[in-house]
Amino acid sequence: MSFAVKFASEERSKISGPEKLPPGCEHLTTQDELAGLAWATIPVYAALMLIGLGSQALLGVHWLVALLSYGLTAVLAFSTHVLGHCRIWPRWYRAHQMEHHVKIYPPSRFLADELLGAEDGNAKYYFPALAAPSVVAAAWTRSLPHVTVAALVPLLAATVADYVHNQLHLRGTWMEKHRTFMVLRLVHYRHHEGTCRHNYGVFDFLYDLAAHTLML
Repeated sequence: MSFAVKFASEERSKISGPEKLPPGCEHLTTQDELAGLAWATIPVYAALMLIGLGSQALLGVHWLVALLSYGLTAVLAFSTHVLGHCRIWPRWYRAHQMEHHVKIYPPSRFLADELLGAEDGNAKYYFPALAAPSVVAAAWTRSLPHVTVAALVPLLAATVADYVHNQLHLRGTWMEKHRTFMVLRLVHYRHHEGTCRHNYGVFDFLYDLAAHTLML
């Protein structure tokens, strides 16, 4: 385990004390969490490779465009999420930190029987992150196939992330039977407790690992 993850685990014990974990997560070990995060992440990049190779074969778009489009959106979305926990962007802070985290899904009510949304919907704050790859592709290549791939890959990733995130908060979801999902739920729960300054990802935590914000 990296030093960043060890430090995060020690910091969690300092700021939040004993955890009251979501049902079904109590017996997950650190090894389970690491394996679960790997099983969640590997299919993401395998799918990106397949999409990239498919777009190259069918549209003549270099296979790296899919990967780079995802990467750019992921970095910008990660940064947007971080800003949602900082007061420097007051409206976004109120919509995300105060509504989503404090009002709707505090640690004591992390799970709900139905999906609950913030009055100031959070999705729109991520639109610039989703649009950036297609804008860059349009400016750089002026090629419709390139722009199409650069637009669809982030949209697909965001759709999956939004769905999985909703299920993480939904009690009784069909996904609870999968250990990997329960690991994602536990890791996301730790994002909602304490300072909320860790585990910003939903299913891809490489960016948390790089930013030293991964907490297990």
